[in-house]
Amino acid sequence: MMRVIKCQLKLFLRFSKNRIYTYIGEVLIAVNPYRNLPIYEKDTVEKYKGREIYERPPHVFAIADSAYRAMKRYGRDSCIVISGESGAGKTETSKIIMRYLAAITNQQQQKELERLAPVRLFTDNEQAVGFKRMSARSYHHYGATVPSSGSFVSIIASFNGLMDGFVAILSGNERIYPNDMVKSVLLRSNCILESLGCAKTNRNDNSSRFGKYMHINFNFNGDPIGGNITNYLLEKSRVVRQQRGERNFHVFYHLLRGFDSNRLQQLRLKSDPKQYYYLNQGDSDKVSEFC
Repeated sequence: MMRVIKCQLKLFLRFSKNRIYTYIGEVLIAVNPYRNLPIYEKDTVEKYKGREIYERPPHVFAIADSAYRAMKRYGRDSCIVISGESGAGKTETSKIIMRYLAAITNQQQQKELERLAPVRLFTDNEQAVGFKRMSARSYHHYGATVPSSGSFVSIIASFNGLMDGFVAILSGNERIYPNDMVKSVLLRSNCILESLGCAKTNRNDNSSRFGKYMHINFNFNGDPIGGNITNYLLEKSRVVRQQRGERNFHVFYHLLRGFDSNRLQQLRLKSDPKQYYYLNQGDSDKVSEFC
């Protein structure tokens, strides 16, 4: 019991100094600050790039870099498991890892580094990011890119392109994109996944109601050449029922508020979510930043 108390005290003292990361052996503990911290900037990326795990203070970049270098050095698959309570910041941590990998493997590194702005941490079910070394050709099949913005207007605008791409893949007429597009597609897929699988709960405005395993393939040069995402444990019941103070999945609100009046009229829809039983049960139709 005393060990638990001492551990909690240590975490509290570090958190009070904005040190949200702590090592216990090779396990990294992250405490969600629920505010922006300047610890994901370009300079921070450079500090952790190519360093051994204990050369720098605890950071998620160190874990990502260690897994990536181990994959390259030994030619074996690596996996990072991100687990925690609701609201612990697992979803954003997985995105931070992806952005870090995109930054250190991109030939045009500066553009990716500039996108590593401070990130606010939210939550989801258990996440995992797997790295796999491949000898496959340096291309990947994707029918369309998705927007870098998480805004609902961009999400709606991307749906038609994505559907065209999926149809092309099924018909055997898929388009092929080179390496520099793979990272962009993987990074930008997050807004689509969050729209379809995340919802407001009483504990978290952007709570993922599913788990996911992201599999990223790398060639022998260490550049990503493809990837896929496996989802599981989707909370399907949320579609028809929500608790007080909670919402349905974001995508329904994105659809209603992303279309203009003409498009809504064509589809016989109303922009007010309160007009729909499946969207008004929780009496909480608005969430800042997520429509």
